[in-house]
Amino acid sequence: METALKLDKVEFVKLLLDHGVELSKFLTVRRLRDLYDDVMTGSADVEASAELVRGLVEQEKVGVLNPCCSRDRLEEDRVDLLPLVGKVICTKLLVGQISSLYSEDKYLVREATVQDLGKTLSKMPAEFENPMQHLLLWAVMMNRRELALLFWRMGRDHIASALTASKVLKSLAKVADSEEELDLSLDLKNHADEFEQLARGVINECYGLDKKKSHDLLIRRQENWGDTTCMAIASSSRHLDFMSHAACQSKLNLIWKGKMALYTSWWKLILSTFLPFMIFTIKFVDQEEDQLPDSPPNSPVASPRKTPRFRPHKYVHRAKRLLSVSWQLGSKGIGPLQAIYNFHVAPVTKFMYTAVFYVAFLVIFSVFILTDLHPLEEEPIGILEWLTIAWLASLLVEELRQILAERPRSFWHKIQIWFGDFWNMMDCGLLLMFLLSLVLHVTVSAGSGFEVVRVMYCITLGFSFVRLPQLFMVHKDIGPKVIMIQKMVSN
Repeated sequence: METALKLDKVEFVKLLLDHGVELSKFLTVRRLRDLYDDVMTGSADVEASAELVRGLVEQEKVGVLNPCCSRDRLEEDRVDLLPLVGKVICTKLLVGQISSLYSEDKYLVREATVQDLGKTLSKMPAEFENPMQHLLLWAVMMNRRELALLFWRMGRDHIASALTASKVLKSLAKVADSEEELDLSLDLKNHADEFEQLARGVINECYGLDKKKSHDLLIRRQENWGDTTCMAIASSSRHLDFMSHAACQSKLNLIWKGKMALYTSWWKLILSTFLPFMIFTIKFVDQEEDQLPDSPPNSPVASPRKTPRFRPHKYVHRAKRLLSVSWQLGSKGIGPLQAIYNFHVAPVTKFMYTAVFYVAFLVIFSVFILTDLHPLEEEPIGILEWLTIAWLASLLVEELRQILAERPRSFWHKIQIWFGDFWNMMDCGLLLMFLLSLVLHVTVSAGSGFEVVRVMYCITLGFSFVRLPQLFMVHKDIGPKVIMIQKMVSN
């Protein structure tokens, strides 16, 4: 089996699996290390994708990307090969998704002892709970299409696995493109698109059978892939074709409106933002589930020793009701306080409040520069400047919260992920420009030099207006144009 995997003999691997070879007993830490090691350094004609991965491993080991001379270095010390591969996957290929992989001491493969060699395969305990996942990652990183497809089909969590495989391939394609390996980059992109289409095909079949369970599948935590969700994986790796599927779009609409009815119009939402009594004209959704009778006390399901867990078969019917605001106690409607709460916790409401306050900030900032910007010798800091400082201080706190909320444990990797977003870079530029402007305002005295302070504040205001189009990204017509502008600016 090991030789068949190394030589990419897919049919032979299938034959062995059909004749009873158990991958859970076959795949050990040493064998997985040998698979990576032999493919990357075992022969003179190393595959292009394997050579690319070898360069990334060498970069992780010595800090310099130099694929041409890395083979000898990897052959010198292969003990920590798997931990190095895990770091490459976590920090370069699946950034922000998996925090650690192969980081425990058991993945340090040392020379086999006599006792290890004396163990038979049948007596060795399984070292991987999900061997298909690790073999899939190996096949994807080596760009072996048929093997990757085989392990994907034999594994579980097919949507998350396909999206993760596509994300790995996209990351490798970017590395290949930066190394001027254009043919390899194109091949990796095509392979990534194939896995994205596989994920789309699975969700399409699920959505045709049961829409509600398909929605649950999209937001279910995937323990094998970093405890994240399918939609989070697709969003982080820009799987736009997958995200455009009706299942994803309908789930996003449900999340966006919260417990409000989906057909609630924009004009009613806007009026409710400025006129709170309009909230009582909105209809809300109440979802009920009819449950089967509880299990008898002596049933294994009802045993107190068992940890309670969600069982989908307990719920046989789901019914949604539209509720209006009712002012009478005991009625079937929704109470006014609950209606106010449901309205304000909905993401669409938070977005509208953010948009309103940001426009108010732009107005205050503009008026401050035009009418209230004076040297401190003539006039102290006014209320408009204090409001501007307070708003930007809250923006700084929010950006710090976003950085700390990133999944990687390393603070440097958190910073890298945060800077990977175009709008975060704009926010950083805005905050730095305002800080510089404020320092100049405090230090520069009256005179011709104060014009520099005005210019710096004007540039900061310009950064603030450039940030404004981000609010239009939620619009179905304007949003794509904003993305086009963003890409043109970043390129």
